[in-house]
Amino acid sequence: VASGAYGRFIGGSGCYGKGLMHNGSHLLDFLSFLGIRVEHAHPFATILDFSENDPTHSVALSCAQGAKFVLQGIDARAATVFEATWYFENARIRLIDSGFSLGVAPRRESPVFKGYRTYRDEVISETAFGNALFHVVGDLAQALRGVRGPACTLEDAAAVERLCENVRAEYEKTHPALRS
Repeated sequence: VASGAYGRFIGGSGCYGKGLMHNGSHLLDFLSFLGIRVEHAHPFATILDFSENDPTHSVALSCAQGAKFVLQGIDARAATVFEATWYFENARIRLIDSGFSLGVAPRRESPVFKGYRTYRDEVISETAFGNALFHVVGDLAQALRGVRGPACTLEDAAAVERLCENVRAEYEKTHPALRS
């Protein structure tokens, strides 16, 4: 993504439950990590499936260059869901299996409809999600030794936290019952 080989981000969606701060923030972290800048957040629904202090919000996000990303809240009392799909001009990336698998499908000419392009021939790989904490510590150690900068900075984390707080504040404007 960073090399630009996938082209510009053109849209996507992600599903999560168990609170915006608890789990939704991680999908917002992925947007940041992929270089996708959120310019405006419009919450449109909420579920109290985890904590009254941390509702699961569904949010329409306006991103740079006019792209949209929909963060869809799923009631965690029914099922645990954590997945996302990001569409770029030249590829589709999917985070599936609660983050344990990643699918990448390049854009190809449709074999059926002349002149149409689709995302096909997806390659699915296992991620190191099960070892996430191990990798965070290793990344931090390399950053502290000056080997390289951290993959995620404190500024990145603070920006995601501000976005989560902005979503909550925006939702509370029209839903005063959720005010703390």
